[in-house]
Amino acid sequence: MKRIITIIVICLILIPTAHLFAQNRVKRIEGEKFEKKADRNSFIIYHQGDLNVVYNKNNVLMIYESDFETKTNEINLDIILRLPERTKVDNLVIKTIAPFYRNFKSISLHESEEFEIYFHAKPDGKVCELVFRYDREAKIPLKIIEKLEKEILSLNLEFDFIGHEYFYTDVSYVYYPVRYSVGRMKKNLTEENK
Repeated sequence: MKRIITIIVICLILIPTAHLFAQNRVKRIEGEKFEKKADRNSFIIYHQGDLNVVYNKNNVLMIYESDFETKTNEINLDIILRLPERTKVDNLVIKTIAPFYRNFKSISLHESEEFEIYFHAKPDGKVCELVFRYDREAKIPLKIIEKLEKEILSLNLEFDFIGHEYFYTDVSYVYYPVRYSVGRMKKNLTEENK
């Protein structure tokens, strides 16, 4: 009987430990890695073919794997998460980033070019880290990315969770991607100049 109780106790200790260990694995990001200083912060840059993946070196959440990624694999995140202040973010992106796409001519074979921002939040929904993904040929200065990051984070954004508690329990973070079509940004610039 003592042996059975000992086994049960060990299992109760190991199961949460295994879960925490699984979420403390560093995320593998493809591409050639660089570090570069902007104005105040250093950023990590991964060259992925024609694309840059860029994030602040001070990020502490998104560099690890989260069970959120596993639980939501291939799920449209719009059915479980919302970014209520999306319009404010859109305005910042159009104002700050769109001018760099004014004369942009991609050498990429992708039909729909995009500027992407991945919003990472603690499980309480407070956004605290951003990851940017965009075409290298856009030649967006790192200082501009730093400025945009600062402005977005100063909005103190929070996700709205839409039920489905399963997706948010026992995760180290949640994330939500927002994509901006380069064609749409160019069209906005043209409309502004009319």
